[in-house]
Amino acid sequence: MDSLNQKIVSSFDKNQDRALVSGVYGFNTTSGKWNYVEENGSGALSVDVHGGSIGSGDVKARTNPADPNTSQFLKCNANNHLKTQIIGFDGSEFRDLKCDSEGKLMTEITAEIQAEGLATEAKQDTIISNQTSGLSKVQVLGNTEGDGSGTSVHLHTDATGNVLVKEVGTVNVAPADSVNSGTQNDPANSVAVGLRGRTNITDASTETFLLCDTDGHLQVDTTGTITITGDTQIKAEDDTASARNIRCNNSGHVKSQLIGNTVGDGSGTNKVVQTNDAGQLKVKLIAEDNTATRREVRCNTIGHLQTALLANTAGDGSGTIKNVVCNSDGNLSVKADITNTSIATTTSKTTTTHNLYAGGAVSIGAGSTVDFVGSSATIGTGTANQLNVSGLGTVEYIIEGAGTSPSLNIHQLVGSSASPLVPNQNLSQFSNDEDFAVFFEGQTQHRGLRIKNTSGSNSFTVSSITAVYIA
Repeated sequence: MDSLNQKIVSSFDKNQDRALVSGVYGFNTTSGKWNYVEENGSGALSVDVHGGSIGSGDVKARTNPADPNTSQFLKCNANNHLKTQIIGFDGSEFRDLKCDSEGKLMTEITAEIQAEGLATEAKQDTIISNQTSGLSKVQVLGNTEGDGSGTSVHLHTDATGNVLVKEVGTVNVAPADSVNSGTQNDPANSVAVGLRGRTNITDASTETFLLCDTDGHLQVDTTGTITITGDTQIKAEDDTASARNIRCNNSGHVKSQLIGNTVGDGSGTNKVVQTNDAGQLKVKLIAEDNTATRREVRCNTIGHLQTALLANTAGDGSGTIKNVVCNSDGNLSVKADITNTSIATTTSKTTTTHNLYAGGAVSIGAGSTVDFVGSSATIGTGTANQLNVSGLGTVEYIIEGAGTSPSLNIHQLVGSSASPLVPNQNLSQFSNDEDFAVFFEGQTQHRGLRIKNTSGSNSFTVSSITAVYIA
């Protein structure tokens, strides 16, 4: 076996056939054992500097090499690059060097420039040549003040080098002649404007836009007299949307035709309304018969309305409607059925009137009832005086009043106490200021009336009630 000294060879040669292999170990004070030291695979020793506590192995440097108390940690960025601050010496003390936001060093050159070696003729020729060919690069600056006393700033351009300009004052730009309709018959790019006018010619604040329709036709509302001179023609659209001239007579009066529709809601056919030679309107009076059929109402040759008087064969209207006949003189022809009938005759009859209510008015509210009875009884602002006549046949009560479409129930009060009621007559849907009459017959003692307003919301005011009877 070779001795250890025979195996150890002293040489600077990197490659050796025979060499003693040894490992580098370090002592772990925590475990009390020796551990081998690691390398990075390329032979470089991997070192992690640690002190006595966590973080004490971070790298520090002294601001004063002679004073250990000036030791400070060195900083790095997120990419583990060491942050450094470059300091320059101005001849008396050290100062920080500055850079811009991109990290470029900012310098200010202070030197004495000597004539030789600077702007030589050859260099000037090159500068002139570059200016002619456009190769010289310059940055153009402007000043915030017209006299140059403000701040110098770079002129701003877009990506293609066009200068960007922001207007801060009023600039009047004359349009190109190609868009001028005063010189061009068909300007390709004419400027659209909105027409405005004043509602008060002397007040600029009353200016407003003029109105046109969807086809661009100006909409005009006229007040006062319009005077049209020359050969101007006024047109209007007919029912087919065709424009037609509006005509006038020799006196300048517009000729027009009155048009009516065969249906009240305008859904029928338009017809020309006719007049006679005197300009009087020709009309036909139309009425519905009992079958709701519309028929013309006729008149004779002198314009008198021709009517037929109808009557029913039954008193309650349940019979057949017949024409009432008259003779050639217009006297009513009457045929009486006197079979098993006794005829009583009276030599004379006198018609008498009685003011049942007068001298004022009383309002009957919706759902309310008023009895018109009593002797000199005050009702509302008027006075009631009931009938005190016995043995009457038919009594007609003429009621004057006003109300908006009232619905009324009217009873007759009879007897000595004026309390029993006879079957009422129902009246409804009257217009304002409409008067009406009711009839009651076959009672021995007529006294007064009871009027009840059955409308939902409207009131009715009674101003007078007159009773008419034959004594």
